[in-house]
Amino acid sequence: GKVVIGTGLLQFPLCAAIMTGIFMLFETLGLSWGSGPYAVLYVGMPCGISSTMIVVKLLSEKAEMDTAPGRLTVGILIFQDIWAIVVLAIQPDLANPQVLGILRTFGMITGLVLVALAYAKFVM
Repeated sequence: GKVVIGTGLLQFPLCAAIMTGIFMLFETLGLSWGSGPYAVLYVGMPCGISSTMIVVKLLSEKAEMDTAPGRLTVGILIFQDIWAIVVLAIQPDLANPQVLGILRTFGMITGLVLVALAYAKFVM
């Protein structure tokens, strides 16, 4: 419900921003994370995402998938996966993002999802 949507929308941006800030602090102390203007961002953003596969496996092993906390966790993980898709769509050209290019990418993603759903419904 509302908790999953609110948490899912805010969790990744906040965690990614906090982690990017921490890595920026480390960089000012002399630790390098690579070259280029977005090196710290490329290190900080993945730290804001947890692995859906690992967490779902752990929840399943502990028989917590059907509990309220388990369902909440899976809902948040789905939002993280959606955020990851958004970041990957924008990432190729952070210096000069093109709205049409990003929309084209999302259009292709939508097409792939529709093909997968049609395949699952009519072929499998």
